[in-house]
Amino acid sequence: MKLHHRIKKALEAHPHWGPSRVAEHVGTSARSVSVTASRNGVKFMSTRQIEDWADGEILRLPED
Repeated sequence: MKLHHRIKKALEAHPHWGPSRVAEHVGTSARSVSVTASRNGVKFMSTRQIEDWADGEILRLPED
């Protein structure tokens, strides 16, 4: 499987991960992940998007 496919698969499971975390998962450098993602149109979430996503996840948690 090509690197950009492995990056996409990792981000499908963990959309909040950045290039460094994805790199650890797929076994390469963060630079390789960033360059490969850029060349193949793979986008990472911005800090704002991560915050909004996390807030949404928290709101879905059941209250005690």
